[in-house]
Amino acid sequence: MEWFAALFIRLAVMALLAGAAELLVPEGALRGAAATAVGIAFASAAAAQIMGIFDAWGV
Repeated sequence: MEWFAALFIRLAVMALLAGAAELLVPEGALRGAAATAVGIAFASAAAAQIMGIFDAWGV
């Protein structure tokens, strides 16, 4: 069960950092590109965290 708590905390922190990073970018086309890049990075990091959980379980 602590794996799920650790996963939730990691994903929550990543989401907060992604939102903060997007707010640092000025308005315009650059913000859209930055939002896309942050979204892709978040999805990749989330998948890596989930795969790490499954690897620890031996699945």
